[in-house]
Amino acid sequence: MRTTPKYFAILAVIAGASLFSACASDGPPTAPVKVDAALTQQKLQDLHDKYDWIGQYHTDGLAYMYKELAKGSKKPRSHAELCKIAAKATKEFHKIARNGDIPANAADPALVAEVCPSDGGVNATILVAPNGLPSARADLSPGATNLIDQITSIANTATSRAAYVNGVQNAEAQAVYLPSDEAAAVIGVGSVALSSLDYWEANLGAWKGING
Repeated sequence: MRTTPKYFAILAVIAGASLFSACASDGPPTAPVKVDAALTQQKLQDLHDKYDWIGQYHTDGLAYMYKELAKGSKKPRSHAELCKIAAKATKEFHKIARNGDIPANAADPALVAEVCPSDGGVNATILVAPNGLPSARADLSPGATNLIDQITSIANTATSRAAYVNGVQNAEAQAVYLPSDEAAAVIGVGSVALSSLDYWEANLGAWKGING
């Protein structure tokens, strides 16, 4: 199921970094408690209503990046040239779409400098707090990070669209038992996962047509 190039995950970082910075819990992880099923479902819906914009932001950013890359698709370009175009497009898109909501200094310095991460993929510490503080993701509880890891691994293990969607939704459903700030982080990652699935199913062929 995995079709998205690693670099494109950086689009979610600008949104996700600030979310993770805000969602680091100050206290110990909260154990699941028995709650009414209707209330649980309502909490999940409320989280989706509040944070599903992250997935749309991600795919809108991909569309903007594609438009910029496609402008020069008739001439040969190196990997470094393509990365520079992609990074610049990501930065420009963020300024247009969410600059007032999410500070640019919450993103990886490589993106701010309009260059690719040095290893060609996403920096392992890309979810950073503002002003270069260590990764805010490390401040989340084990329960939250486990659900996030479940979601990010689904692309490598799912054998069908249904399995992919069900896996993400199952992880999201478990997030309601976390503190609300950490639940928000899980829902944000799930939103990106599902919106990415739809985007790449519809647009992968066009991306393959980009020269380079």
